[in-house]
Order: sequence, then C-alpha cells, then structure tokens
Amino acid sequence: MVDLVGIVLDARFRVESLVGDARVGGHVYRACDVENGTPYAVRTLGGEITEEGLLAWEREAALLSRVAEETADAERLVAHGVARGVAYCVFEWLEGESLEAHLAASGGHARSIGDAITILEPAARALATAHAIGVTHGDIRPATLWLAFSDGRTRMKVTQFTLASRLGGEDPSFAAPYGAPEHFKRSYGPIAPPTDAYALALTFMEVVAGRRVMTSDDPAELYLAVSDIKKRPSLRAMGVQVSDAVEAVLETALAVDPKRRYPDVPAFWAALARALPELTPAVPSVGARSEIVAALPDRSGRTAWILVAIVAAAASAVVAAKILRGAP
Repeated sequence: MVDLVGIVLDARFRVESLVGDARVGGHVYRACDVENGTPYAVRTLGGEITEEGLLAWEREAALLSRVAEETADAERLVAHGVARGVAYCVFEWLEGESLEAHLAASGGHARSIGDAITILEPAARALATAHAIGVTHGDIRPATLWLAFSDGRTRMKVTQFTLASRLGGEDPSFAAPYGAPEHFKRSYGPIAPPTDAYALALTFMEVVAGRRVMTSDDPAELYLAVSDIKKRPSLRAMGVQVSDAVEAVLETALAVDPKRRYPDVPAFWAALARALPELTPAVPSVGARSEIVAALPDRSGRTAWILVAIVAAAASAVVAAKILRGAP
C-alpha cells in the first residue's frame, strides 16, 4: 500500500489521515485545503495503472466534473490526478450518513409512495443530469445516496459514481443485492442508464417497504433471481398494498431485458409520477437542465429554470428532511 498521508496533492490538498477502504482496492483519505482548511475526501484507485486505463479514467473524471457543475445533487469532484503512482480523485467532504444507515436506524419503518418519491427526488435529478451528459452511475443503492448535513439542513447527494472508482476496467464494481441482470452477465447489455433506473427502482421499493428487496448476499443466488422472467420483485410480494399503475411502472423498471425497461431515470420517474395523479411533485421535472432550458425561451429560459429549480429543490429538501426525521 502506498501511503499518501502528509503529501500535498495538486499543490492544494494536504492529506491528513486514512479514513478507510474504498471500492475496488483503493483507499479513502481526509485532506484539507492548505490555504483555508476546508476538508475534502480523497479516494484512490486500486490496481495497476495502465496507460490506456489512465486515459479512459481521465475522460470519465472530466465527465463527472461536468455532472457536478450541472447539479448540486451529486457530490462534487474538485480535482484528480496521479501521485506516487496512485490515481486519486478529490471530492467535497460530506458530513452526515448514508441512506442505508438511516434506513437501518429507522428499524424497518415503512413509508408512503409519496414520501419515498420526495426522499429520492434529488437522486432522480442527479441521475437525470448524468444521463443527459452521457454518464451512468452503475451502483445506485442506499449506501451511495448520502444524507449530507450542512448548516442545519439535510440534503441528499448521489456519491461514488462508478466512473470515478476504476481505471477504465471492463467490469465496474457493484453491490450484488442491487445488481441488474447485465451486472452479472454482460450478454444482457452494457451498464447504461436503464441499469440506473433498475437500481433506483429497487431503492425506491426499499424505502417504501422499510427493508431490502433482494435479501440474499450470494451472487449466484442473486443472478438466478434477477434473471427469472416469471418472478420479478414487487411491492405486493413484499406485503405492500399499491395500485396496479405503480406495480406496472416498477415491473417495467425491473424488466430482465434492459431494452424493455425505461430508457433512463427521467422516463422512469415521470412514469411513477403519472401513476400517482393525486401527488403534487415537489419539483416540476427531473429532466436534465439542458433539456429543460432548451424547451424555454432563449432570453429568460435559463434564469426562469434556475429560479424554479432553486426554490423547488430547497422546498423538496425541507420536506424530505421532515419525512426522514418523522416530523409532522
């Protein structure tokens, strides 16, 4: 293991301490800005760095930077590079806890469909932006959805995009209980936006039911389960009473064949909203910013969208925080 503690990365970030292990053999460090002391998280990548892999990773990191520029609902990548032969990414430091930890602490508390939509709306927005840019997360699950605490507020952020956690490898890491068929067998298709829609659907069901959808941790058992066309995961099978419309939306999102799923998260989220006509969404759309702006007048469209997005996102965050705390 190459220890980065004590060195300064990119002439700006002093690595202070090792926090723990990252995915695919890397490590997580805490660093600080040498000028103002602002904390940052540094994730290193495991494995040997090849020239081809490094070039692919550089391209992917640049895309992730664009995602963070377009939405505040994804963790912000501020720098990346190579030090002592180790590739690293520097992200904003997020205080708080994962949605996984929060759900575990809630003791299996079930939530309404509307509450689940409100809680996961920021994740849907972040993924909508990522998909519009050409980025797939590849590992959406409660553990990668972070409830960030800042200035007395709680805000969900999507973290640990797969593209920033590998060196252009063919098989990105994923958590098997949230894996889609194409994770287990590439002949189903590539890891793409329908993969994220699949994982977000499983996460949505977990928030509603208060427990994990796929209970096994054995990859072989999980592959057989997720590839079984005749027996698909459903809220009704978990004992949750929902409408036919909601069941149909989730059935499509969790189709074995990616081509039969929604093409991306915005399509899935819009279908879910249509299945609940009585629900007034906290946010007008989860479409990517570029798509929304393109549909508005040139002179004031961007300003109007930004104002609406700021107000709506703030309102959504307040409501979601109340729901997570169990407040009235």
